[in-house]
Amino acid sequence: PDDSDFEKVRYLNRVLTQINAFNSLAVEGIADGIPTEAWRSISALTGNTGTEGPVCEGYSKALMVLCRELGIPCVLAEGKGKYTVSSPFGGHMWNYVKVDGAWYAVDTSWNDPGVYGRETWACTGYENEDFLLVGSNTVIKEMPFSTSHVLENCSTVNSLHYTNGPVLADEAYASASQVTGPTLTLK
Repeated sequence: PDDSDFEKVRYLNRVLTQINAFNSLAVEGIADGIPTEAWRSISALTGNTGTEGPVCEGYSKALMVLCRELGIPCVLAEGKGKYTVSSPFGGHMWNYVKVDGAWYAVDTSWNDPGVYGRETWACTGYENEDFLLVGSNTVIKEMPFSTSHVLENCSTVNSLHYTNGPVLADEAYASASQVTGPTLTLK
């Protein structure tokens, strides 16, 4: 489509969250019977649920493939994340996407929350855009994004850690369609 890069990324987030269900079994450490594709882009690109569904790495790699296909700069970001203030950190992957000259974060897997008892349903009705084109200071779930998503970019397990790449914008992306002006009432 000839939409803006914002609308294209928004569309990709919507598609990936609606055709997949986050593979919570793989994250909970129940790896028996979980195919290795859960960590690959193909798991999210083909739309999967249950033990076949993608984990954060699968979602992130799929978003990167799709953005690059559309000519939108997109890179992987790896580190640790925590969903709420009280939850512990765990290994996590998300994306940085360049829109209108600035870099923003997109966490497609956290935009596709699982629903207890519905692990095999792709579209749960709880898909969202909470983690779509956010900045480092964007507050979500009572935390700035840079607090809930700590960038580490490990080159290998138990090896050198490096932090490089794009610098996120401070605030979330605001397209012209998202910004509303003051209301004028005429009598």
